[in-house]
Amino acid sequence: MNRTAHQFSLQEFLDLPDSDRYELVEGQLKPKILPKYKRSTLQLRLLIALNQWCEQQKYGRVRPEWGVVLKRQQKDWVPCSRSDLCVLRTATASVE
Repeated sequence: MNRTAHQFSLQEFLDLPDSDRYELVEGQLKPKILPKYKRSTLQLRLLIALNQWCEQQKYGRVRPEWGVVLKRQQKDWVPCSRSDLCVLRTATASVE
C-alpha cells in the first residue's frame, strides 16, 4: 500500500479501515514495527512499575501503546505516535 504522497489528517487516518497496521507520523502513513521479545519484556516491566507508582500516588494511568489524541491550540495533536508506554495524569485530562 503506497499512501505516502497524501498528507493525512488525524481524522482521515482514524477513518481508514486498516489504520491498525499503520502509524501516522507527520501526516504520513508508516507501517507498524512489531516489537521483539526483549523490547516487549522491558515494556511490560516498565508498565508494571510505573502503574504501581501511579496507583500509589493517585497520579494517573499507564497503558501500553495507548492511542492518545490531545488538543493544542484547539487542534488535534498527537505528540508521539510511537510511544511504548503512555502516562496520563487524571487531574488534567479526561479519558474517553
